[in-house]
This record gives sequence, structure tokens and C-alpha cells, in this order.
Amino acid sequence: PEFREEDHDAAGRPGYHWQWRSVMARKNEIMIHTQPDRQEFRASLQYIVDKTDHVDTAVCLALGKFENAELREEEAFQHQLAMFLVLCEMLEIKQNTKIKTIFQDPRFEPPEEYVITLAGGEVVKHPGALEHMTENSFVFAPYLVWPAFPDTIIKTHPTLYIGNKVESGGGMGIPIAERYVRQFYVTGKREMGPDLQEIIDQTKKFADSYDKYLFDTTYDSLHTKYGSHFQNMWVHHPKRERPDSDNDPPGGSSVAPGPSDPGPKDDSDHGSKGNGGSGFDQSNL
Repeated sequence: PEFREEDHDAAGRPGYHWQWRSVMARKNEIMIHTQPDRQEFRASLQYIVDKTDHVDTAVCLALGKFENAELREEEAFQHQLAMFLVLCEMLEIKQNTKIKTIFQDPRFEPPEEYVITLAGGEVVKHPGALEHMTENSFVFAPYLVWPAFPDTIIKTHPTLYIGNKVESGGGMGIPIAERYVRQFYVTGKREMGPDLQEIIDQTKKFADSYDKYLFDTTYDSLHTKYGSHFQNMWVHHPKRERPDSDNDPPGGSSVAPGPSDPGPKDDSDHGSKGNGGSGFDQSNL
């Protein structure tokens, strides 16, 4: 983009510095405001944190962008980043340790990197995030599209994953079908190759290893005309050896505390999720 010094204020901050202030405003709303929907949202996040084992690194994938984007994508960036930062702060308070934060999205440009840097995060290029995704990681990827999953999510088993529900079949059929069609047209082979079988096996192993429930709260219902930016997100915690009465979220085993009605989950969605930002396929990068 064209550089113009007049776009910076007297303190040398770029014109998009206000996006950082907006993210901090969203973060403070979640952390301290006393309206019922904010309290419900905060309680839902605290429930997630209480059920999460130790986290060393938090990885945010496919956050999206706000510069030269539609208003709904701009709002999605602010709300999603605020939620991610609040979860990291809650985990740090619980653990009394600092958590390293990593961000990866090929759409990032200097404005997004500026805001993320102010948030204390590090931006990496694909596949750099994989180096930080371990069994002690928190992975946050609400807008990651299905074709990117074989090269990111299912390769690891983080201690906390929030995003699309991973199960055999469902949305994971999209990258498998795409890769099978590509294999057939390129090689003419109808038999499923070992790479496709590996994706199927990894998906089943991941799905079988986690307890999952729908994260369904109303925090931003008073804040945006575009609906919830936290719609159709699933929380994944590794299954415990010995289940106890606390393993189910309050109100049931498949929803988070205090559910609203975000509408049906569409696991066939190839692009954007909910009413927020656009998805982006990182699988070929």
C-alpha cells in the first residue's frame, strides 16, 4: 500500500491505530462489564479455562483482516481477537505463567500485523504455526476453512482447540473429496492413495480423542447488526481417563453455559462461517 506520512498522528501512530483501541474496548467489555450477556460470555470463557490443562503457546489461525474489508469482517476481527486475548489472559492468571501468542493468516498486511504486535503476538507464515502447535497449545481457529484442516488442525492434538467441530465425515469430507478429485484428474487412479487414507485416519484419531461442545453465548448481541461473531464454534478438550461430573458444561453435554439460538450448524460450509469474516484456504500455501 502507498505510504503517506500524513496518515500518522503526532505520536507517530498510523491511522489504523484506532483498530487497536477498538479491540481493547471489546476486550474490556468481556472482562469487566456487568450486563447479563457480558457476564454470561465471561462465565463461558471461565468454564473453558477451568477445564483446560497447562498451555505454553496459543495459536490463532485465519483471524482475517480489517483493512479494505467489509464492516462485518472488520467487526469479526475485533471481536475474535478480543476473545482470544481474554482467554489467553485468563489462562495466564490461572497458571501464573506467560503464554506466547502466534498468529497465522496469509491475508495479513501491515495494518493487521501492527495491531497483533501491539497485542504482544508474533505473526508467522504458513507452515510456521505448526511448530508451535503441540499437546500444550491452545489453538483458536473459528474461521479456518475445511480444506486447510489436513495441513493444520488434525496434524496436532492441542490441549484446547476452538473452531469447527472435527468429526469423521461432516466438513472433513470436503478436503478429502477435493484431494481425491485432484488425484483422479492428475493420475487417473481411482483407488484412494495413502495420503488420503492418512487424512481419514488422522481425522478419526483427532475426533475420538476429544470431548466437544457448542460454544453458544450472546455477548455481542447488543453490539452488532451482523449477528454473533462467535456462532457455530465448538470447544474441544482432550478426553480424560476418568470422567467426572464436571466434564459436562452446565446445562447439558453438547452446549456451553447459557445457550442462545444461533441457528443450525452447517458443516458443509466451504467458505466463511456464521456472519463474520471470510474463510481462507491455507492448505496450498
